[in-house]
Amino acid sequence: MDTKRMRGPGMLWLSAAMAAGGCTDPGGAQDLPPNAQLMASTEVVIDQVTAQSSGIEVAARRLISDAGVWAATWSEIHSTVRPEPALPNIDFAGSVVVVAAMGTKPTGGHTIEIEGVYRADDRLYVVVRETSPGSNCMTTQALTAPVVAVSVEKTGLPVSFVERRETVSC
Repeated sequence: MDTKRMRGPGMLWLSAAMAAGGCTDPGGAQDLPPNAQLMASTEVVIDQVTAQSSGIEVAARRLISDAGVWAATWSEIHSTVRPEPALPNIDFAGSVVVVAAMGTKPTGGHTIEIEGVYRADDRLYVVVRETSPGSNCMTTQALTAPVVAVSVEKTGLPVSFVERRETVSC
């Protein structure tokens, strides 16, 4: 398992994101309120085969505040692999889990990541980036289903998703 760590308490990142060079950011930061503050984080990258071939077949954004729902979601994410990786322990007394899934894609080269979780105006904003390969990119000709899950400090605030999509030109 490949890991990256950014200092600070607050959230555990489980990310299916892969680096994509040469990308542009059509979304920019203007879709967040100007007073949005990034919450501190720690990042851990899940095994990319597991993350790229999740069992979540339909695009979804989920907010999970219960250990039982988290266990069921973890099993759904890993339904295509055996043995299923150990369930990360989440303290639901102080945390919630945000899951973003792209659904089934016809080829490889698709990724999803949570760029950050921001707090502003009595609301949390989860910035989700979906990256797809351009028509001239060489990709694996296999179904994929990228997913990412993030544990965030429980605030009781409503959550809005800020969607960013880009196509990589290879």
